[in-house]
Amino acid sequence: MNHEAHFQQPEITGNPVYVTLLKTTEGKAVIKYFKKNKQLNKIARSKLTRALVSREKERQFHQVLRDPNITELADFVITREQFISWSQDIERVFPGESRWVYYTPFRSVSTDEVQADGTTKKVTKKYNCSGKLYDHFSFRRSQLRKDNLLQSGRSNQEIINFIISDDQQASIEWLKTNVGPPNLVAQHWTNSYAARQSILKKGQSIHDYFNTFQCLKTAAGSDLLLLDFVSLYPNREELFFERWEVARDVIINALSNSKQLTGDDLGYFRALSILPQHNKDAVLFHLLPYIVKPITKKGQRKLSIPERRESFFVHVRTAADIAQGIERQRQRCAAAGITLQPIPVIVGELVNPDSFYVYINDSLERPSYYETQTILHAFNLTLKVFFSLNCAYSLHAFSLWVFLQKALLKIDLPTDQCDREALSLIGQMTYQIESANENINPNIPQ
Repeated sequence: MNHEAHFQQPEITGNPVYVTLLKTTEGKAVIKYFKKNKQLNKIARSKLTRALVSREKERQFHQVLRDPNITELADFVITREQFISWSQDIERVFPGESRWVYYTPFRSVSTDEVQADGTTKKVTKKYNCSGKLYDHFSFRRSQLRKDNLLQSGRSNQEIINFIISDDQQASIEWLKTNVGPPNLVAQHWTNSYAARQSILKKGQSIHDYFNTFQCLKTAAGSDLLLLDFVSLYPNREELFFERWEVARDVIINALSNSKQLTGDDLGYFRALSILPQHNKDAVLFHLLPYIVKPITKKGQRKLSIPERRESFFVHVRTAADIAQGIERQRQRCAAAGITLQPIPVIVGELVNPDSFYVYINDSLERPSYYETQTILHAFNLTLKVFFSLNCAYSLHAFSLWVFLQKALLKIDLPTDQCDREALSLIGQMTYQIESANENINPNIPQ
């Protein structure tokens, strides 16, 4: 086999394990060793497992690293499905490696055992999980507990051993094999909400989640994710749109005081006064990074306006450019060592866009795109999808999403911080909304 050619194949360059290894020095060393020796030795396998488990640990501990107020997590969990996916990908990336070396799931085997009296008895033998990935994960988790970075065992059990009722399990099984009719899908989806959220909180990837529930890959998938958000935060279905009507003018006023606007962006701002109301919105999301700034820690590199904007949404000229635009976004994320999260896509001229989508990074080969009516629907859906899928905001656009979350959905979480200017804008919006509500005559039907 020509190993250089092997590592240039699209199915390898896009393989999740290969992509993860390229982000670490240990991972790159493993690939280099295999190319030279055509196989992995014990040390290389150990480096490989460390790279994968450590990367997942960093992802799950992102909140602890991000916020000094959070000192521990409920648990560090890697699902059975993730272990299986990793071990299978290792086989693909490194021909000759066996998946069973890296992970063998828990299993029970029933056999007929002959007794002393000549009769047979059914005996079940249970075999625990094993393999290099599982062993290193167990070691990492024990170290985290030792360092008091995980909550007590009792609270872990409450999360891990969430009891799924027979009714919920029946709905989950139904959803695994059905994508219609819509009314039954919605019924089973709502019924299984708590059980599915438990699955996500245990660490199941978006890729595996979408593979399990194929109804999410249909046109109705966005409605199902919105249903989950409603279960999580009731009575907020229209709040984003209602508060945006006030936010629009507050943002324009704040931009008028910005001295950073230059070049094309200054031209976009000046065009706002002549644009129809519905065409202003794409321009405002484009300019939002000027007035909503990130909270940077000492020694941390300050991101530029274009860098933050590129992580906030994808803008392409035609629908034919979407795949290329997403690929550029994927490459930026890979270079920065971060994961591509759900993101809005705007198609057409910024001052007169043609169509809008929300991209979900659930598959390299067949990712999900949800088309929306307007740009507001695209950002509303993306924001709520973060909650429904229990995934983190894109790091480079983090402050922008937190601003929208607080300003338009009125969701304040202790772990999410805004800079003072952004909080001031939110205060202005809230004051104007409350003032308008006070001026409504309660005797006049609305």
